[in-house]
Amino acid sequence: MDETNLAVAQMSVSTINLEPYKDESQLQAIMSLIENDLSEPYTVFTYRYFMHQWPDYCYLAMDGEEYIGVIICRLEPHQGYIPTMRGYIAMLAVRTPYRKLGVGSRLVQKAVAELKRGGADEVDDVN
Repeated sequence: MDETNLAVAQMSVSTINLEPYKDESQLQAIMSLIENDLSEPYTVFTYRYFMHQWPDYCYLAMDGEEYIGVIICRLEPHQGYIPTMRGYIAMLAVRTPYRKLGVGSRLVQKAVAELKRGGADEVDDVN
């Protein structure tokens, strides 16, 4: 990141808000964030699967009206350890100019708190 982008990102970090997923109107922005940052190609059906099954565990980082990060999670019974509930972090992406500013950490902290509020006994990533 060049000095100009770093300065802009650092000035913007105080204006970054975390917002819950609202509806499918946000799907294209979510897909764009993840496609730019993750190597695995996902179909629209994969995103819809998560968003429709676990909408309460998807959060977006916003800098004003701009989508700059996303975390997508799920919550399910842990197979073989019932009644343990396990939260999974399935996807996490932050736009390059906003990395190293704590945006990803804030998204993870928010998601873990919501997964625990939803009954998760543990939280893991799927990798």
